[in-house]
Amino acid sequence: MFWSRGNGWVLAGLARVLQYLPPDYAGRTRFVALFQEMAQRIAQLQGADGYWRASLLDPDSQPIPETSGTGFFTYALAWA
Repeated sequence: MFWSRGNGWVLAGLARVLQYLPPDYAGRTRFVALFQEMAQRIAQLQGADGYWRASLLDPDSQPIPETSGTGFFTYALAWA
């Protein structure tokens, strides 16, 4: 299962890292690329009601909105 909350921690964590990572840091482009790629895919997986489900790739298996993952994704996408 591609878990909403687990991926949310990663995406929100990347947002925080990028916020404090110096612009001239040699590995910054790798972090930026990872954030952009992940954010684009996460945005595609958002439900019509604005929430993400616990299982990102099989939302029908866990149809109840997952508020923790949704909060993490909202934070990260808003930060971007």
